[in-house]
Amino acid sequence: MARTADVECVLDIRAELGECPIWSAEENALYWIDIYAGRLNRFDPASGRNRAWTLPEAIGSFALWSNGVVLVALKSGLWRYDLETEQLTSLASPETHLANNRLNDGRCDPKGRFWVGSMEDPVDPARPQGSLYRFDAEGCYWMAGNDGWEIVRFTPKGKIDRRIALPVAKPSMVAFGGPKLDIIYVTSIRPAAGLEDQPMAGSLFAFDAGITGLPEPRYKGCPATSYQMESTGRADIILGPLSLFPTSDVREAMPRLFLPFC
Repeated sequence: MARTADVECVLDIRAELGECPIWSAEENALYWIDIYAGRLNRFDPASGRNRAWTLPEAIGSFALWSNGVVLVALKSGLWRYDLETEQLTSLASPETHLANNRLNDGRCDPKGRFWVGSMEDPVDPARPQGSLYRFDAEGCYWMAGNDGWEIVRFTPKGKIDRRIALPVAKPSMVAFGGPKLDIIYVTSIRPAAGLEDQPMAGSLFAFDAGITGLPEPRYKGCPATSYQMESTGRADIILGPLSLFPTSDVREAMPRLFLPFC
């Protein structure tokens, strides 16, 4: 089992809650977010420069769209965001009746549809928290071991075959990048205390994966449609490009999953 790799801090930025790294092959750049700061970032590995766009709300996730446009999942809903003009256009607000909920993790599937979940915020510490994964070209999972100081790879049979030690306790998410998609970038969280042994917590890290990843699908977009909400008594259904798929009978404010389809 491989246990080490040369992990480099490529951006010493110390974000509060770095997440959602996405590699743009067209730009050879990594986009990522700082959730509570409401910042969407673009990191250029060639120059080491990081550009940030500050949004008016917490940002849970996003998807690259086209021609300098991104789809952003903010606390209040889904928005179209033009990086050049910095103009936001509202697309859907599925949970305006849940003041403590916000949109959180989201990703495009291979068909270019954006899946996004919601969550209560602040989080109830009594509830178990999940981990975040990425596939590589061998069909293996790469997991950010939050509070584990490491990145872990699982084979398709569920066995751990690689552990990569990190200089921070809370890696949050991984993404394959680089011209050959063989570099793993890692975002991280900066806790309020316990920084003596991890002064670079919240920064962006990278290491050579020794394997290639899979390209990130772009959002294909939806036709202009009005969004209407209908109550079913158990959960709400968004009619139009958004549909809500509850997995079980859950409390009103429990996390849910939304899919804009095209």
